[in-house]
Order: sequence, then structure tokens, then C-alpha cells
Amino acid sequence: MANALLNVVLKNLNSLIEEEIGLLWGVDKEMEKLSSTLSTIQAVLEDAEIKQLQDKALQDWLRKLKHAAYAVDDILDECATEAIPLESKGKKSGLLGKVHSSFSPYTPDNIIFRHKIGNKMKEITEKLDAIANEREKFHLRELVAPQQVQAVERRQTGSLLSQLPVYGREEDKEKIVEKLVEGLSVENLERVGNLMDAQRVNFIGKPKLRHLDLSWESGCKLRENVEQVLEGLQPHPNLERLGIHNYNGTHFPLWMGDSVLRNLSDINLSNCPNCLQLPPFGRLPSLRCLSMSTMNSLEYIDNEFHGRAAATRRFPSLEVLEIGGLLNLTGLFKDERTELFPRLHKMHITNCPKLKLPCLPSLEELRIGNCSEVLLSSISNLNTLISLDVFENVEVVSFPVKMLQNLTVLETLKIGRYTKLKVLPTTLANLISLKSIDIYQCPKLESLSEQSLPQSLQRLNIQLCSELKSVSLQHLNGLETLDSFCGPELRSLPASLISLDVTGFVYFPEEMLQNLTALESLKIQPFNKLQVFPTALANLTSLKSLRISSWSELESLSEQGLRGLQSLRQLEISNCDKLKSLSEGLQHLTALEKLNHTYRKSTLIRISNSRQEDRISTAKLRDLPVPYTFVMTGYQCQSCEIPPVPCNFMSLNSLIEEEIGLLWGVDKEMEKLSSTLSTIQAVLEDAELKQLQDKALQDWLRKLKHAAYAVDDILDECATEAIPLKSKGKKSGLLGKVRSTFLPFTPDNIIFHHKIGNKMKEITKKLDAIANERMKFHLRELVAPQQVQAFERRQTGSLLSQLPVYGREEDKEKIVEKLVEGVSDCECVSVYPIIGMGGLGKTTLAQLVFNDEKVIGHFDPRIWVCVSENFNVKRVIKAILESASGNGWEDLDLDPLQRRLQDRFTTLQKRCLSMITMNSLEYIDDNEFHGRAAATRRFPSLEVLYIRGLLNLTGLFKDERTELFPRLHRMHISNCPKLMLPCLPSLEELRIDNGSEVLLSSISNLSILISLEVSEALGVDENDEAVSFPERMLQNLTSLESLRISYCSELESLPEQGLRGLRSLRRLEINCCNKLKSLSEGLQHLTALEKLEVTGCPELQSLPAGIQSLTKLHLYIRECPEIERRCEKGKGEDWYKIAHLPEVDIY
Repeated sequence: MANALLNVVLKNLNSLIEEEIGLLWGVDKEMEKLSSTLSTIQAVLEDAEIKQLQDKALQDWLRKLKHAAYAVDDILDECATEAIPLESKGKKSGLLGKVHSSFSPYTPDNIIFRHKIGNKMKEITEKLDAIANEREKFHLRELVAPQQVQAVERRQTGSLLSQLPVYGREEDKEKIVEKLVEGLSVENLERVGNLMDAQRVNFIGKPKLRHLDLSWESGCKLRENVEQVLEGLQPHPNLERLGIHNYNGTHFPLWMGDSVLRNLSDINLSNCPNCLQLPPFGRLPSLRCLSMSTMNSLEYIDNEFHGRAAATRRFPSLEVLEIGGLLNLTGLFKDERTELFPRLHKMHITNCPKLKLPCLPSLEELRIGNCSEVLLSSISNLNTLISLDVFENVEVVSFPVKMLQNLTVLETLKIGRYTKLKVLPTTLANLISLKSIDIYQCPKLESLSEQSLPQSLQRLNIQLCSELKSVSLQHLNGLETLDSFCGPELRSLPASLISLDVTGFVYFPEEMLQNLTALESLKIQPFNKLQVFPTALANLTSLKSLRISSWSELESLSEQGLRGLQSLRQLEISNCDKLKSLSEGLQHLTALEKLNHTYRKSTLIRISNSRQEDRISTAKLRDLPVPYTFVMTGYQCQSCEIPPVPCNFMSLNSLIEEEIGLLWGVDKEMEKLSSTLSTIQAVLEDAELKQLQDKALQDWLRKLKHAAYAVDDILDECATEAIPLKSKGKKSGLLGKVRSTFLPFTPDNIIFHHKIGNKMKEITKKLDAIANERMKFHLRELVAPQQVQAFERRQTGSLLSQLPVYGREEDKEKIVEKLVEGVSDCECVSVYPIIGMGGLGKTTLAQLVFNDEKVIGHFDPRIWVCVSENFNVKRVIKAILESASGNGWEDLDLDPLQRRLQDRFTTLQKRCLSMITMNSLEYIDDNEFHGRAAATRRFPSLEVLYIRGLLNLTGLFKDERTELFPRLHRMHISNCPKLMLPCLPSLEELRIDNGSEVLLSSISNLSILISLEVSEALGVDENDEAVSFPERMLQNLTSLESLRISYCSELESLPEQGLRGLRSLRRLEINCCNKLKSLSEGLQHLTALEKLEVTGCPELQSLPAGIQSLTKLHLYIRECPEIERRCEKGKGEDWYKIAHLPEVDIY
């Protein structure tokens, strides 16, 4: 501790001396003396820390040193802080020169500080001198050790306080708390009963509160008293940001007007469906941002008539307006005036079908999604617009003629996801200021001629417009950038192009490249039929970057094609699987700085330059004799494996250190083996470099590899046989303790001693011969700093293979019996080890136990975690949580991970109830009536409930109360056909296997459910077998984040209405539903969905059109052949639906 602290202080001190801070304050000599004193103390500090445990006086000396070091650190901080304004004034390159030449530090304030810091420095120097002199009475040695630069992991900390009181930090704590409570979020306001309860919060008495969010539970229908509650939550006038969510009142309180919230700059209102009228927000003088969504009853943002004088004073400071889902919004104002919104420059509108825009004199940016023709026509009123983005419409075939009229200053236009759009407006060519156009996912767009595009255009991006056949752009003389993906065939291009990216084309005429002398960047993908690099590329004399991808037939890069590219700096080649040669033409690329090749298959490439030629495998590209960087990545590569000598060397030295060799009488053989391996290892790197040109050297390395594996097996045997001896001897060193407690000369040990001795002699002779053979290859010893490499063990999982396992039944039963029946409730079992050498089947045995029915019924949850030798506490905790929840877990620090682990597993056995195969049971609690007082006391601590095979279970309670199971958060139900679930107010995780329609329908009672898994289940009607889940099953599940559906063999579709309300759903998985034909159009309402995974649904025909509205979705589809065909990248008829997604993985 003291040593680390002194290191930091010395580093800071020497840094200030180097920057001449001491000279600035007149304490340069004191700083140098201080550095000398600290260095003197540091020399003996390591010995002091070793000896302090037996010497109380030495502990006191170290304590005094630590306090003095902290004082030094404070003084240095003061010096550095006071120098900051001087540095900025002087713009120094060295304080003494620049600062002193630009101004004098002898101001009154600086003189006072020089005097103060000089006294402090003298005082601390005297104190440290005394501490340094005192060290001599302890006879401390100066321990000299080579300095090592070490990447030290900082100490992980947690949030839990110790029991000891903390003094002297109350004032600091209060300052920080005060800073934190400037922002406050209050949820679940439906639990506040009336005005009086709300006023107790006393927000109006909190002048430092700046940000306030108020929300009711999503989906809550409560309307009684909500207006009174909001009235009672009036904040202090200093409030700057206000959010109100899921409010069911018809009016907002009076305090939201200008007389109170004059400092309010940001308002966010969401899901207030009954609100008829907004407060007079237009009078708020500081309001800069207003956001409103899902307010279906609202007709106008400002519903008042203001008179002539007031016209210019409405929303005087508003700059950003965002509105979405205001289905009845007719206009921004009932009394529209041209001077309203005088500073509004950015607006975003989605799903407001009745809205018409007035003239907004300062609006520059506009985004419109899912809008009507009326709204599109009104865009022509916005003559100051600079950027326009219209997206997402499934009805519009052509834009209104007047839409783009008057937009004389428009510079950027984006049009996307208009699935029926066929033509662009003819007025597009009249936009004289337009510089950039993006057109994406308009699969029906038929024509785009250069006559319809403005001459001012500098950038054009066309993506996924499959019906757009061809485009000629030759006369657009200002065009500099062209990007096209699965768009039209390009027949001619302007000579002004600087950047060209063409992707998804089968045909690409070479003659088009001849005039592009200004082109600097080119990306082409794919060229399916081309075998030779096109010679026309030689005309691109200005080209600096070239990227080619997915030329499936390309075999070589022709010298003629590369010869003219003398300006080329970067060449990237990806997924050209037949490419065999990089050509002699590389020698002409004199400006080339980076060559990047990404490939899928094993590749052997000939790379050459003017001086020499090497035929090499991809593993050795780092040693290319060419004057540029070569980067190669891929999925498979041909490489010569380095023998595992370093790994064996580490294992061998570890066994020697633990005296395992002494135990088996092979200590001398182990030491000789270590010496031989060291000799070989010294030349191994040179051998790896030379093997590609020498067949004999390859054979030598192969023999070495086999011998190294044999050594590894022998070492494993030694270590495995020693385990029971270690446990008996409780050793601190095997030679001493084990031999003193028992003799290892049992018959079994004598046999093993003889066997391992023979193996060790045999492998030593073999390695000696290999070591001697190295001489004929004239290998050099390449000295490099040794790096300890962490070899990751094989990752294992809990699932068994399909093949039967024989001969382990008895072992498995013994372990299961010990786990299930041999452990009392109070006994704490930490580890049951399964010991044996590699390949004996330890992992398989553990998998058999893990998947045994008795273990499944007894333990919930069961968790499988693979722990590597490089043990990492954070990684293990994260793996436990992921296995327990079935979901991925964010990369948190140690403290939050510990807390989540604690929350999940604290006293789990005492809070878990499991019942299996109890056919006569009708209720879990069969008492007729508990009375009002008893209602909250039933199962007060139960958190996990597991029930299976309770064929007559009708309900959880005969007398059901909402407060029963107050802490139940996880439930697993299997094969309980008569059960119907009541409201369970704390249930967050539910799994149902083989559930009936009654049970599935009752899921809608669980309004706070976060995770739902349904397996081997489908509602069955009395008359017929259902093909979908009950429509009401997913209703009210507004908090649901994860939904998994598996092995529902009769399921043909998902309930559309049920999906509509799942606004919080982030993850949806569907597995092995063999008859599933379609995913519901309700998918478009899952606005929070981040991951959709569909596996093993062979009848699934298509993806719903609504998936286009999900912009954050990561899509994974496996074993769905029709989907794979329809969604083939760039070709399938449904590709346009998913091309915008950030991640798509289908196979």
C-alpha cells in the first residue's frame, strides 16, 4: 500500500520538476530535495512492508510515512492547479521560458501563494527528513529488483458499507447528494391515492430540482383522482425539464402555465390518450424543446384565440418540435398566425394523418413518417426548408405535384420505405439548391432520368430499388459521389465523380470507367462472371482507394489492370474465393500503403514484387518482403501449427516446483526434460519462419509436435495421480508433508512409479534425438521477451449428444443420490469434484448428472458454467447470471454483478416450493377463508414456485386474494391442465410446458410479467384443436421484455391483437414450431423489439411487411428454407423488408 502510494507521489513530483512548476513558485530546490528524500525512503520500503507484520514500531513508522505522502500529494496538487491559468495565458512550451516572458507571476495573489506553498514545502520536507532518519533503527535493507512495467488491474470495489462509522465526510457527501437530486424520476403514480398524498412529496419546496419525470404504469386504466394527483405534484419554479407519461386525465393542471414554470426549457408528454387540450405552453418564455406522442384526443397544440397583438409571442423560444401518434391532430394552432414559432428550426412528425402544416418561417429540418397526402402537400408552405426526410408509407404511388414547390433553398432530400412509390415528382429538377438525394427501399420505383434531377446535385444514393432498371447520369456535371446497392444498371457516368460505390450488380460495363479521371474511391461488388481483373481500371489515374468484393470467379489481378493505378494507397479484396495470384502488377503500385484481403476458404496465394517471389501460406503473411502493410483475415486458413512447447514448459516447471517428480522418483528426468525443451524452444521461432521452404524442417517440426503432445499426456498422468495424495497430506510442499504422513509405496503407487519412470526415460531419449537433429538446419536462437499466454480451455455445455452413453449409470446414480438425498437443508455444499485424466469422460458424467430427472426436480435453477484456468470472478458471475436467466447479460462492473447475483440466489432454498405428480391436489392453499388481516400473510417469503403433473389442480388458493404470494417472482408450470392463474402482483418470470387454453388465457392477469416462455403448449378448444394461442393471452403484458415459444407443433400463427400491446418487448424467440406459416402483422407494433430469432419452422412462408418499421431489430433465422429463399441478400423478393436492419443472419 505505502509502496504504491509513494510511487504515485514520486511520479507526480518528478513530472512537476520536469515542467519547471517549482521554478514558477520559487520552490524548485525544495522539490528536488523532496524527490531525493522520497527516493531514499522508497529504496527500503519493500523490506519494511515485509517486516511490519512482526514489528509494531515499524507499522507506526509506515503509518506516519503514509500520512506524510498524502500531505505531499495535496501540496503538489495545489502547485499544479494554481499553474493552470498561467499555462493558458503563456501558451507555454516550457514554463520557465514562455510564462516568464509573457507575464510576471508577481501579482499580489501569486506572491501570497508563493509564500504559503514555500512554508508548506519546508514543513513537509523536515517531517520527511525525520522519517527518513528514523528508518535506520529498523535495519532495513535496500532490495534491488529489476523494474517491470506491469498492467495492474485496479482493485474492484463494491457499494456495500462496512459496519464502522465514517467521520469527516458528511459535508462532501451532502454536496454530491445535492448535485444528484437535481434530477428525479417518479414511477407508479397509480399507487398515490389523492391530492393530499401527492402534496406530501413537496416538490414545490425543492428549489434545486431541475429535471422531473412523472409516470403512471404503462397500460394502467386508472382515471380516478389522476388529475388531483398531478395537481399535487407541482414543482418549484426553477424546474427546467418536465416529463409526464401514461397520464389518463383529460386536462393538465393550472401550474403548467407560464405564471409558474418560467424556466422550463424541455417538455416531454407521452401516452396521454384522454387529454383534450394542452396548457398554454405558448406562453412559456424559455421553452426550447417540446415532444408529444400517443395523445389521440388532441386536435390542436395551441387551442386558444390570441388576438392580433399576441400573434408574434406564441412559443417565442421553441427550437425543436417532435410529435408522433397524434391521430386527431388537425393543426398546430386553432388560430394560425404566420409569426408563430418564430425560432422553430427542427421538426419530426410521425403518424399524424389529419395534420396540415402552416407556414413556419424559420423551419430548416423536417422528418415526416407514415403521413397522409394532405400533410405531404402542405410541405410546400415551408420555403426556408434545408433538409427534408420523408419515410415509411405503404399507400402513396406518387407524391403530390405541389409537394416540392417553393423549396428553393432545400439542400438534402431523403425518400425511404415507400413500398408502392412508382415515380418521383417532376418538380424535383427545379430544386436549384439541392445537393444530396437518398432513395432507399422503394421497390416499385420505375424511373429516374437525369432530366428529373437538378444540375446542382453533388451526391446520389440509391438503395434497394429493384424495379429501377437503368439510369444515365452523364450530364450531371456536378455529381461527385454515387452509391448504389441493388439499384439500376448504370449506363453512363459523369467525369466529375470522386467516389463510386456499386453493390449488387451482375453486369457493370468497363467502358463506363474510361472517363472517370477524377475518381479517388471505388468499391465494386459483385462481379459474378469476371475471371480477370478489368483492364479499364488502369484509366483511373487519380484512384486512391479500391475495394472489390464477392467476385466469385476472379482468379488473378492482371498486371495491365493495375499498371495505371500509381496513386492507389489502399487495396481491399474480400470474398474472392478463387483468387490465386496477386500479380506482378503490384510492383507498379508505388503509393500503396495497405493491402487487405478477407477470404472464406483455405487459400494459398502467390505474392511478389520486383526483387523476389515467395509461395507462402496465409499464416505467414506478416513476413511479406514488400514495402506495405498486408492484412489478411478469414474464416479458415492454411497454417502450420506451432507445437505446444510453451504450454508443456509451463506445466513441467509447475510440477517441478510442487515436487511432484520427487514423489514419483522422476525428479531428475523432469529437470533434464525441462533443459531439453528450453534448448528446442530457443530455436523454434526461426524454425517456424524457415519451414515453408524446407520439407525436412517441416517433418522435424511434426515430430516435435507429436513428442510435445506425448510429454503433455505424461505430465497430466503425474498431476492426476498426485491429487489424492495432496488431499491426504494437506501439503505445503509434497516432499515434506506427504511423506511424513504416509508412505506412497502401496502396490498401486509402486506400479505407477515404475510405469511413469519408463515413459519419462523413453520420451527424454526421443526429445534428445530431436534436439540434436536441430543442428543440421542451422537454426538461430531468436531472443524475444517471454510472454505468458493464457491458453483457454475447451468450452463445455450442459447438453448431451444424441448418442447413448454406456458404463456410467452406476457412477451417475451415486452422484445424484449424494446431491439429492445426502444433503440436509442446513448443510452448505461447495464442491463435489470429479477427478480423472483427460478423455475419461468427466464432462459427460457431469452432463448426465445435470440432466437427470431427479436433479431437475430438486434444483431450480440449475446452472452450467465453464471456468477456465485464467480465473476471472466477473466473467464467472456473468456466466452464472446468463445461464440462470437464459438471456445475455450486459458487461457490468463487479459490484452490480454481485448485487444481481445476490438478488437472484439469496436464501433460494428457503424461498422455493416444488411439487411434482400430486394428482389429487386441487389447491395449493386449501383453507376456506383467511380474513382480511391474513390475506397478506400467506407465503410471505416465497419467491420461486415449481409445479408439474398436478392434473387436478384448479387454482392456487381456494380463497384467492391479490396480496397472496407478495414476493413470488418466478414460476414454472408443467402439465397442469385445469389450472387458471390469478393476479400475482410480483411475478416477473413464467414458464409453461404443455399448457391448456384455460391456463394460457389466464396469463393476461399477470400485468408485470417481464419474461414468458411457452413450450409444447397450444390452447385446445372443446370441439377442435386450436391453431393459434388464445387472443387474450398476451393482453395487458405491457412490461413483458422477453417471449420464447418452443415446440408448439400445431401453432400456425401468432395472435395479432395480442402482440399490439407488447410495447416493452425486446426479445422474441420462436423454436421448432413445425406448422407455423406466418408471423403476425402485429409485429410492427413491437417498437422496442431488438432481437427476433426463429429456428426450425419449415412451413414459415414470409416475413410481415410491418417488420420494416423496426429499425433496431437484430434478426436471426435458422432452418426456415422459404424465408431463406425470399430474403436472399440483394435478390429475394422480401429482402427489401429487412435490408435496413443493423444485423441479419439467415441460413
